[in-house]
Amino acid sequence: MSRPLVYGPFNVTLLEGGRNPRPGTAFVFSLENGDTVVLNRRLSASERLRYRYRYEVNLSDWGFTWDDQFPSSTGGFDFQVRLSVGWRIWDPIEVVRRNIIDASHVEVRLRGHIQTAMRPWALEFAIEERADAEKEMNARSRTLIQQMPFGIEVTECHVRLSLDEATETHLQQKLGLERTYEEQERVGLLAIQEARTQQGLQTMRDNYQNEQVRQRFENLTTAASNEETGLLRWSIAENPGQTFEILREWMDRGERTQQQKIELVKELVEKGLIQPADADPILQKLMEDTRSPGAGLPPAQRSDGPGAPSALPPAVFLPPSETVQAQSEARPEPPSGAGQETAGQQGLPRFDTGTGAQHASPVPDGVVGWKSVGRKTAQEEQDD
Repeated sequence: MSRPLVYGPFNVTLLEGGRNPRPGTAFVFSLENGDTVVLNRRLSASERLRYRYRYEVNLSDWGFTWDDQFPSSTGGFDFQVRLSVGWRIWDPIEVVRRNIIDASHVEVRLRGHIQTAMRPWALEFAIEERADAEKEMNARSRTLIQQMPFGIEVTECHVRLSLDEATETHLQQKLGLERTYEEQERVGLLAIQEARTQQGLQTMRDNYQNEQVRQRFENLTTAASNEETGLLRWSIAENPGQTFEILREWMDRGERTQQQKIELVKELVEKGLIQPADADPILQKLMEDTRSPGAGLPPAQRSDGPGAPSALPPAVFLPPSETVQAQSEARPEPPSGAGQETAGQQGLPRFDTGTGAQHASPVPDGVVGWKSVGRKTAQEEQDD
């Protein structure tokens, strides 16, 4: 389909040379020697004799669109391109001189010029960078809006990039593989980080255990240099759940006097190494032992020391309330009946009821000795 830009040439005559140009057109006149001139007015009579031909040039805005393919940096795959270009004639004389009489002639020239400029731009981008490539190429296309030397001016240029079906499928497969690789890499990095964390925690645990072993060795060495008391403190500190058993075993040993043991137990309570609830039964037992004959003496010099027959039942470690009850139950009952000893023969105190009968005085719990006071009986006066 023809889209003429230039109409003519028309011979200039005395009758037709005086018409004014229509809007959006320009008159180009040529002389006998071939020189041309633009006159947008009516010719005078002398000018009609001077000019030989008249050309009417269309100065309207023109535009066209075409599809193309530009190579990408991804080998074997191209961008699908749609370009829209606007243009118009800015130099009618040059158009006439170059005999550009149809719009198709202009489009051929502009298409070659734009392709030459844009192909290197497209090669800078891969197919997965289509959006970035389109944005950049549209920005650079502003440099193409210019006046061309053949009388045409580019007024606008717009680029739209897309991918064909085969390229789109290839791109989706590539992106899927990259996502899979990135996920595997992320999982691998997480596994490495987790392993390093576990290794660090294990190193911290090992260092802590080594420090505990070293500290225990130092404490044991220090305790051993402090004879029995140091070892006792170390044993209680290392085994807080067995405090009562450790103290009981320590009491059964006879290297120290009862008073020294009492002082040591009190010291352990003050320093917080043992609880008062654990120390109360021990202190009570030690206090009772100090009231017995020979208390405060080494075991070898006491009447109840090792090898000496004990008049008391074996000591049993019980809570305070149970200890008192056990002592009452362990005390022997006075003998009764014919042929048995009287209360006086067992050393129990007597009191006179005023009727001449004498009764044994029961010994209260917790009393380790007694002494008769008050008026003597007749038998006691005779004995004196």
